[in-house]
Amino acid sequence: MQKRVNPNKLVDCPGCCRTGVAPGVYEGKVCDPCDGNGVFDKETGDTVDKELWVIELLKILKKQDLKIAWYQQKLEVQEKGHFEDLKPLNGGRFRND
Repeated sequence: MQKRVNPNKLVDCPGCCRTGVAPGVYEGKVCDPCDGNGVFDKETGDTVDKELWVIELLKILKKQDLKIAWYQQKLEVQEKGHFEDLKPLNGGRFRND
């Protein structure tokens, strides 16, 4: 049993294209080769345990949330100073449009 999952050493499942659901005639079903995970271990070719994969996905999601918060903060700083340097004209700001 694996103790950690390294997302850099995972390969997409060719049967389900990383969705975990294999296309069927009338409806989708759980992909058998990857056991519904959508990924394989590149080195061994084994499926990844669902519990370990969920923990790793939560870590990736946390990193993405921090990145989004950083970009939002950067955007707020840029928007705050955007109209500061524009000259007033007729009671408003002239943007040279």
